[in-house]
Amino acid sequence: MGINNKFDLIFDRTQADVDYASRLKQEGLHSDSDLRGAYNSSDRNRVGGALSMLLELLNNNGYRLVGSVRSNWAEGDIVRAKDNADIIAGLRAVSGVLPQISLEIPDSLDRLDWRKANDIERILFDMYENYDRLSDMWLWCGEGYAGYGYEEHKFDGLWV
Repeated sequence: MGINNKFDLIFDRTQADVDYASRLKQEGLHSDSDLRGAYNSSDRNRVGGALSMLLELLNNNGYRLVGSVRSNWAEGDIVRAKDNADIIAGLRAVSGVLPQISLEIPDSLDRLDWRKANDIERILFDMYENYDRLSDMWLWCGEGYAGYGYEEHKFDGLWV
Protein backbone atom coordinates (compact mmCIF):
# COMPACT_ATOMS: atom_id res chain seq x y z
CA MET A 1 0.00 0.00 0.00
CA GLY A 2 1.49 3.30 -1.07
CA ILE A 3 1.43 6.41 1.04
CA ASN A 4 -1.00 8.03 -1.39
CA ASN A 5 -3.63 5.40 -0.59
CA LYS A 6 -3.46 6.23 3.10
CA PHE A 7 -3.06 9.99 2.98
CA ASP A 8 -4.41 10.91 -0.47
CA LEU A 9 -1.57 13.30 -1.11
CA ILE A 10 -2.48 16.11 -3.49
CA PHE A 11 0.06 17.34 -6.00
CA ASP A 12 -2.15 18.35 -8.91
CA ARG A 13 -3.64 21.60 -7.61
CA THR A 14 -4.18 24.34 -10.19
CA GLN A 15 -4.84 28.05 -10.26
CA ALA A 16 -8.47 27.18 -11.03
CA ASP A 17 -8.68 25.44 -7.62
CA VAL A 18 -7.41 28.61 -5.95
CA ASP A 19 -9.88 30.74 -7.90
CA TYR A 20 -12.74 28.45 -6.84
CA ALA A 21 -11.72 28.62 -3.17
CA SER A 22 -11.51 32.42 -3.41
CA ARG A 23 -15.00 32.64 -4.90
CA LEU A 24 -16.39 30.45 -2.10
CA LYS A 25 -14.74 32.65 0.51
CA GLN A 26 -16.11 35.82 -1.10
CA GLU A 27 -19.60 34.29 -1.04
CA GLY A 28 -19.20 33.33 2.61
CA LEU A 29 -19.16 29.62 1.83
CA HIS A 30 -15.54 28.94 2.78
CA SER A 31 -14.81 25.55 4.28
CA ASP A 32 -11.68 24.53 6.17
CA SER A 33 -11.90 20.94 5.02
CA ASP A 34 -10.67 19.39 1.77
CA LEU A 35 -10.71 22.55 -0.31
CA ARG A 36 -7.96 22.05 -2.89
CA GLY A 37 -7.40 25.73 -3.58
CA ALA A 38 -6.93 26.76 0.05
CA TYR A 39 -4.28 25.44 2.40
CA ASN A 40 -6.01 24.56 5.66
CA SER A 41 -6.05 22.14 8.58
CA SER A 42 -6.88 19.11 6.43
CA ASP A 43 -3.82 19.81 4.26
CA ARG A 44 -1.58 20.30 7.28
CA ASN A 45 -2.86 17.06 8.84
CA ARG A 46 -2.29 15.14 5.62
CA VAL A 47 1.28 16.44 5.20
CA GLY A 48 2.09 16.06 8.91
CA GLY A 49 0.66 12.53 9.00
CA ALA A 50 2.55 11.41 5.89
CA LEU A 51 5.84 12.90 7.09
CA SER A 52 5.40 11.48 10.59
CA MET A 53 4.75 8.05 9.09
CA LEU A 54 7.94 8.19 7.01
CA LEU A 55 9.97 9.26 10.04
CA GLU A 56 8.47 6.42 12.09
CA LEU A 57 9.05 3.81 9.37
CA LEU A 58 12.69 4.79 9.04
CA ASN A 59 13.25 4.95 12.79
CA ASN A 60 11.65 1.51 13.18
CA ASN A 61 14.17 0.20 10.67
CA GLY A 62 17.28 1.36 12.48
CA TYR A 63 17.65 4.96 11.38
CA ARG A 64 17.72 7.58 14.10
CA LEU A 65 16.01 10.59 12.63
CA VAL A 66 14.93 13.25 15.07
CA GLY A 67 12.06 15.60 14.68
CA SER A 68 8.36 15.71 15.01
CA VAL A 69 5.67 17.16 12.83
CA ARG A 70 2.27 18.18 14.05
CA SER A 71 -0.65 16.28 12.51
CA ASN A 72 -3.57 17.22 14.76
CA TRP A 73 -4.62 20.55 13.30
CA ALA A 74 -8.12 21.85 13.89
CA GLU A 75 -9.97 24.60 12.10
CA GLY A 76 -8.81 27.97 13.36
CA ASP A 77 -5.46 26.81 14.78
CA ILE A 78 -2.71 29.37 14.37
CA VAL A 79 0.28 28.28 12.34
CA ARG A 80 3.58 29.33 13.85
CA ALA A 81 6.93 29.67 12.08
CA LYS A 82 8.17 26.64 14.03
CA ASP A 83 5.37 24.48 12.59
CA ASN A 84 6.51 25.26 9.06
CA ALA A 85 10.16 24.86 9.99
CA ASP A 86 9.40 21.41 11.46
CA ILE A 87 7.97 20.26 8.13
CA ILE A 88 11.02 21.45 6.21
CA ALA A 89 13.39 19.91 8.80
CA GLY A 90 11.49 16.61 8.63
CA LEU A 91 11.68 16.55 4.83
CA ARG A 92 15.41 17.25 4.97
CA ALA A 93 15.96 14.50 7.56
CA VAL A 94 14.09 11.94 5.48
CA SER A 95 15.86 13.06 2.29
CA GLY A 96 19.17 12.10 3.91
CA VAL A 97 17.97 8.47 3.79
CA LEU A 98 15.48 8.57 0.93
CA PRO A 99 16.77 11.15 -1.52
CA GLN A 100 14.41 12.07 -4.29
CA ILE A 101 15.36 13.99 -7.38
CA SER A 102 11.95 15.06 -8.60
CA LEU A 103 11.90 18.43 -6.83
CA GLU A 104 14.00 20.55 -4.54
CA ILE A 105 12.88 20.87 -0.93
CA PRO A 106 11.99 24.54 -0.39
CA ASP A 107 13.88 26.58 2.16
CA SER A 108 10.64 27.55 3.88
CA LEU A 109 6.88 27.42 3.60
CA ASP A 110 6.66 31.21 3.58
CA ARG A 111 4.52 32.57 0.79
CA LEU A 112 2.98 29.18 0.25
CA ASP A 113 1.19 29.00 -3.08
CA TRP A 114 -0.45 26.11 -4.90
CA ARG A 115 2.80 25.20 -6.69
CA LYS A 116 4.80 24.96 -3.47
CA ALA A 117 1.97 23.01 -1.80
CA ASN A 118 2.00 20.58 -4.75
CA ASP A 119 5.79 20.26 -4.49
CA ILE A 120 5.73 19.39 -0.77
CA GLU A 121 3.20 16.61 -1.27
CA ARG A 122 4.91 15.32 -4.43
CA ILE A 123 8.22 15.13 -2.54
CA LEU A 124 6.50 13.12 0.22
CA PHE A 125 4.98 10.78 -2.35
CA ASP A 126 8.34 10.25 -4.08
CA MET A 127 10.10 9.66 -0.75
CA TYR A 128 7.59 6.99 0.17
CA GLU A 129 8.05 5.33 -3.23
CA ASN A 130 11.81 5.28 -2.53
CA TYR A 131 11.17 3.80 0.91
CA ASP A 132 8.96 1.13 -0.65
CA ARG A 133 11.69 0.11 -3.09
CA LEU A 134 14.46 0.27 -0.48
CA SER A 135 12.58 -1.74 2.13
CA ASP A 136 12.01 -4.50 -0.40
CA MET A 137 15.77 -4.91 -0.74
CA TRP A 138 16.62 -5.24 2.94
CA LEU A 139 17.78 -8.72 3.86
CA TRP A 140 16.40 -10.07 7.08
CA CYS A 141 17.89 -12.96 9.00
CA GLY A 142 17.10 -16.26 7.25
CA GLU A 143 16.22 -14.76 3.87
CA GLY A 144 18.04 -15.87 0.78
CA TYR A 145 17.13 -13.01 -1.54
CA ALA A 146 16.05 -9.39 -1.55
CA GLY A 147 13.91 -7.24 -3.76
CA TYR A 148 11.32 -7.78 -6.39
CA GLY A 149 11.34 -10.62 -8.88
CA TYR A 150 12.70 -13.46 -6.76
CA GLU A 151 11.20 -15.94 -9.22
CA GLU A 152 13.94 -14.92 -11.64
CA HIS A 153 16.59 -16.36 -9.32
CA LYS A 154 15.69 -20.00 -9.80
CA PHE A 155 18.48 -22.30 -10.88
CA ASP A 156 17.73 -25.93 -11.72
CA GLY A 157 14.59 -25.77 -9.59
CA LEU A 158 16.50 -24.53 -6.55
CA TRP A 159 16.27 -21.08 -5.08
CA VAL A 160 19.55 -19.26 -5.38
